[in-house]
Amino acid sequence: MTNLFSKRGCWVALGCCLWSVPVEAAELQVRAHDQCISADDIRSQVEALVKRPLSELPALSFQVEIGRDAQERWHVLIQSFVPGVARGQRRIEGGACEEVAEAAAVAIALAMSATIQRGEAWPLDERDTLAEQAAPAPPTERTDAPEARSAARPKDAPQAPADVVGARSQPEAGPLGMRVGLGIVLDIGLLPAPAPGAQLVLHGTYYALGLRLYGAMYGSQTHAAEGLRGAGEMALALGGLMACIEHRSQTPHVSACAGAEAAAISGEGRGVDISHERHAWVPVLRADLGLSLPLAEAIGAWLHVGMMIPLNRPEFVLSDGQRVHRVARLAGRGALGIELTL
Repeated sequence: MTNLFSKRGCWVALGCCLWSVPVEAAELQVRAHDQCISADDIRSQVEALVKRPLSELPALSFQVEIGRDAQERWHVLIQSFVPGVARGQRRIEGGACEEVAEAAAVAIALAMSATIQRGEAWPLDERDTLAEQAAPAPPTERTDAPEARSAARPKDAPQAPADVVGARSQPEAGPLGMRVGLGIVLDIGLLPAPAPGAQLVLHGTYYALGLRLYGAMYGSQTHAAEGLRGAGEMALALGGLMACIEHRSQTPHVSACAGAEAAAISGEGRGVDISHERHAWVPVLRADLGLSLPLAEAIGAWLHVGMMIPLNRPEFVLSDGQRVHRVARLAGRGALGIELTL
């Protein structure tokens, strides 16, 4: 009888132990700009460094976000979680997507090595440079001395590859970008003759998506009526909003945009007995292609070429019925300027 109760006690104790052992495995989520690298690539690098599959590692989750800023610098933001609670993060910059992805794999492998050696989930170290970082020491023993860091490094911790030794930590920054541009513009079709003007552009981006808000003013021009008696003086101002898709992984950068604008056209008779003034609003659909070229750290040049479809075509005539101008069915526009990245 005693043996029976003893065996039952052993089974109950064993069951309690199994119930208390965590079954969660390490997880890795990757979000990369333009899909420059996949989660499987980073997972393979981590597993090669720690020499174990992630499914066999303790429960420590990582979220990796790779992007590039308006100055074309690549960066990776790595966050570590222990189940569901943020424990640490690192931000590393580099010259290419593959470089920051490899740096991310090294940082994750270092955190996983610390987790394996300590037997508990250990977060990313956010103060060491990648060249010096290994498994971080417990907070109570933390020191910024390089010698102390070397002493605290586990002997089996993976080492940072030479091509990412120069990577550096930076304050966290989001993927949003903002640019302000000023340029010259030439319109064909909205006024009787090609119309030069000045354009102001505000461009906001989120990864490869963008919104362009712009306005333009054009100089007035005088155009003779069809009957050669009298003329009309005409002016144009407009503003619009476009949605864009940008490809900025190569230089020059390429964009494709589409949207709508409102054009205000005014005309007044000249050289006639009775002069009338007319103002007309013309809604316009617009699409264009753009190129931009970085010139300095925060300065670039841009070129936009596109076409417009006016949704109405008002006529401008003199008091005796002579027609001066009618808006064309199809119009075109080209613009060239410089931009400043904020």
